Amino acid sequence: MSAIAGWTLQLPVRVHAGRGSRGALADAPGGSWLVVTSRRGRDQLLADDVLGPLVAERAAHWVDDVAPNPDASWLEARAAALRGGRARVDAVLGFGGGSAIDAAKVLAALVAAPEDVGLRGLLADAGALSTASVPPLWAVATTAGTGSEVTPFATVWDHAARRKHSLASPAVWPVAAIVDADLMDALPPDATLATGLDAINQAAESAWNRRANPVTLELAARALEVGMPALARVVEDGTDRAAREGLAEASLLAGLAISHTRTALCHAMSYPITAHHGVAHGLACAFTMAAVARHVVPGDDGRLARLARRLWGPGARAADLVERFGEMLTRLGVTARVRAAVGSRAALVALAPEMATPGRADNALVPAAPADLERIAGEAWDGWPC
Repeated sequence: MSAIAGWTLQLPVRVHAGRGSRGALADAPGGSWLVVTSRRGRDQLLADDVLGPLVAERAAHWVDDVAPNPDASWLEARAAALRGGRARVDAVLGFGGGSAIDAAKVLAALVAAPEDVGLRGLLADAGALSTASVPPLWAVATTAGTGSEVTPFATVWDHAARRKHSLASPAVWPVAAIVDADLMDALPPDATLATGLDAINQAAESAWNRRANPVTLELAARALEVGMPALARVVEDGTDRAAREGLAEASLLAGLAISHTRTALCHAMSYPITAHHGVAHGLACAFTMAAVARHVVPGDDGRLARLARRLWGPGARAADLVERFGEMLTRLGVTARVRAAVGSRAALVALAPEMATPGRADNALVPAAPADLERIAGEAWDGWPC
């Protein structure tokens, strides 16, 4: 059994999890709140019998038009409007999926950053936030997917350049996260599938990650152990409350794992697929899981074999990850959906030069050269079995 030496752990987010846990928002500080959500999120928030009265009392400013994959220019415009209106922001509430919570992180940072430092400056160097008084962020998740409520990262898209960026700073850790499956029961099927796949993929990426430590490996294993059967069940029956709860747990645990490891090769390969072809983030990430598993299994130091035995019994091997993930992608229609959006194998493989995202592609146990990226993309397209 190999040992992982020289690791650190920081888990600064206070987590409230389980049905009914949204009542913990009453503990958030008073004063002037900035609430960041989508149109659907605002309606859900105000209609909720627990959260609605709390928000009605405290919300002073709203950014309620968050769209999937928020754009840098849009974020800068919303921050400028808050600054121009001299908005006092004592606390920030991010309510929704990963896009809403990421937008809340970015807006909290921009409101607090020096006025001569814009978003692109922070993306290049988040050091300006080290002395800024970023207002405390409460993150309330309404999807079981990204885990953004427990990470120090925020995804920012530049749609004009078809590029994805990440704001990474201790300043954007939420002070508290609420993961309440009551808020997820009505999530539409497509969003349930895409976000659930993101959670499963993040757990796998954390498991085969060179930044892993004993705690993140345990978090990832538990997330897969609970999340894979829960996702299969909730896709078949969206009213399965126990499956919703299992998926919420898996998403939270996977988020805690990637808060330390970050993601890896699947995520790196997903970004141009989303940017060029509009594929939902979770689908784009999961699409390459079986092919990436095949790439990393030869570099297993024992952890993947242990993971396989935990998931599928004492006779399982690391190589079983390839088959099991491939079966999942076929059963859930992931490969077919991505093929339909991209159009051709050649179009997918042509994106390979954009798939080597630094800080993501180089996190996997086995490095991926340019030729490897082309091969992995082609194998993902061919599907399972191949």
